[in-house]
Amino acid sequence: MADQLKGPSSVDGFIHALMRGCRCLEIHCFDGLDGQPLIHNGTLTSRIPLHEALEAINNYAFETSRYFIYKEFKI
Repeated sequence: MADQLKGPSSVDGFIHALMRGCRCLEIHCFDGLDGQPLIHNGTLTSRIPLHEALEAINNYAFETSRYFIYKEFKI
């Protein structure tokens, strides 16, 4: 993982948070050039396809906790 304000983005941040027991995720979605939704926080970071983040969440959501996950989507 890199700098939150200007580094390259990846799903590793979601995986890291979930593996540490995080149960609340805030996801900022925007339309991509091809119409596919992207995640971007409005900083100088790169964008992540939404489907990659959702796949990571699906794969790691309950590895460390059985409790629900609150996902807030900002569109």
